[in-house]
Amino acid sequence: MNSKAIASFAFIAFFALMQLEMFQLQTIRAKSTHAAINEAMKAEKLSLIQGLLEQNVDKIIEEKLKLALSLQQSNNEAIKLGINNELMRFFSAVENSYSKETKIYFYFTELNSNNYEKLLEEENAERLSLEKLNELSKVNVLNVAGKAVAAEYHFTGGKEKSMVIFGVIEENNAKKIFVIPRDYKISQSVAS
Repeated sequence: MNSKAIASFAFIAFFALMQLEMFQLQTIRAKSTHAAINEAMKAEKLSLIQGLLEQNVDKIIEEKLKLALSLQQSNNEAIKLGINNELMRFFSAVENSYSKETKIYFYFTELNSNNYEKLLEEENAERLSLEKLNELSKVNVLNVAGKAVAAEYHFTGGKEKSMVIFGVIEENNAKKIFVIPRDYKISQSVAS
């Protein structure tokens, strides 16, 4: 072979290797972009579930308080038990309804700060029960002239005000926290 043919072959081989290298870099970038998009979508899904949990808990409590007021119930303990029974049914349904990839479990534990992200590593948390929910909450009904006119559900956090109820929403390696914080309150009243 002459020198022009060798140079042409070397140039074509070099160019082919550069193209192959660029293709590999594009593939790597595409894979990492795809992984980043998947992680973002997973985080967004967990945030959506968290928001739905918050909305449903609020709605359950609001509806139960409205019902108690419309029926003129004024027994604080009976109303609280009705609300907490409904919340526990909801939590149980949520735990049992998600797929194998998405898991949600509800707990309670002591937390002396508002750093809820610590709950992701909490090892002393206990599974939430109706008894514990009843212990950590209360209902107050305001009666005027013998009629129930307002009611409030209050998650007190217990005697020491240090307990929180939380749910861990988990999919693969991603986790999100749902929290019912200390001093969480929802009120309803009857229009006069």
